[in-house]
Amino acid sequence: MLMCSTLLELEKGIDALGTGTGDILVVAATRSMIDGSHLIEGINDRSALSKVLDKPHLDVTTPLGRGIIAFLSAWPRTKGTGS
Repeated sequence: MLMCSTLLELEKGIDALGTGTGDILVVAATRSMIDGSHLIEGINDRSALSKVLDKPHLDVTTPLGRGIIAFLSAWPRTKGTGS
């Protein structure tokens, strides 16, 4: 088990995840939905799963969580375009 209290420690934890091994990173809390989605992106890039305890909708170990993440990933990431 890895306990991370800083963003740098969390990034090291994500880097330590095995690729394609079925690892699950459990995150107790995120500062915001944006932080959560960035976390999931990094974890997903390692072919691992994440479970965010304070935001159950970001739990990609469930079908609902995977659906919400798929929806969010399709959301435009542009600022100030009005769309």
